[in-house]
Amino acid sequence: MDEKKNGNIVSGSDEKTIKIWDKDTFECLKTINGHNNEMNCLAIMQNGNIVSGSRDNTIKIWDKDTFECLKTVNGHNYGVNYLSIMQDGNIVSGSYDKTIKIWEKATFECLVKIKGHTEDVTSLAIMQNGNFVSGSYDKTIKIWNKDTFECLKTLNNQNDWVNSLAIMQNGNIVSGLFGKIKIWDKETFECLMTIHYTNYSVYCVAIMQNGNIVSGSEDKTIKIWDKESFQCLKRINCHTDRTLLNV
Repeated sequence: MDEKKNGNIVSGSDEKTIKIWDKDTFECLKTINGHNNEMNCLAIMQNGNIVSGSRDNTIKIWDKDTFECLKTVNGHNYGVNYLSIMQDGNIVSGSYDKTIKIWEKATFECLVKIKGHTEDVTSLAIMQNGNFVSGSYDKTIKIWNKDTFECLKTLNNQNDWVNSLAIMQNGNIVSGLFGKIKIWDKETFECLMTIHYTNYSVYCVAIMQNGNIVSGSEDKTIKIWDKESFQCLKRINCHTDRTLLNV
């Protein structure tokens, strides 16, 4: 799920559709059909156009006003798992094929193919200095230089798959793992804090406007964590019949 430049909400689902929701009434304004398999990820480009990634191995770019498909990129050998927009406006994608690709924002040509992980790339995040971070089922987090695309650092999570990543307002890295959340220092990349969660995977982490952390888990709960003490402020039980995959 993402937010358009006009504040409306964009969502993708395993029904293979994208939906646009009014920011005030939360009514569905538009349903977009285009992918042949479930939708895994969305991002909003700097010009407001929508980018979607799917298990059908494609990335699609949609016009922000007409919602027509402007381009279909057959970008990966397996499903596209995550998308993000770099500070220069280019698109970065991570895939089940274990690769990361950088796409030029105007032509959508592949600029770089990065082979660094040995398992599925599950998550991506853009750091405040423009470098980007990737997480994988190979149990590592990697930090990549935004210009050379060289790996600057590999963080080993030992026995934990990396399901999700986010960047805090102070620049530190948040990772969602099996049964825990870890906070990593933005400069030294040392683990500052481990929040022991549940015996379930933390599938998604995000940062709220006030800087607090919100997480969603396989145990069907959303939790809000204080940005300084990392104490749980609120637990929300929801999605009783489904696993929570995104917040």
